Amino acid sequence: MAENSSSGGSSMASAPARSDDPAWAHGQVVVGAKNSSICIHCSKRINGGGITRLKYHLAGIKGQVEACKKVPPDVKWQMK
Repeated sequence: MAENSSSGGSSMASAPARSDDPAWAHGQVVVGAKNSSICIHCSKRINGGGITRLKYHLAGIKGQVEACKKVPPDVKWQMK
């Protein structure tokens, strides 16, 4: 009778419940690992730093994490 009787939230692993940041459209949360994410464009795992390091990866900002080589130019511009 209830449309959504599941109390778990594990099916939405692509976006954490506490953040509505648009960068999460380009990454997935690593379940069971604190502050880790995976880039959906190149499948690189980014450990620590949360959404900030994912944005640096997508934008190609040097010094924090390796730049994504497969991100579309419009996404790269948006993350900068």
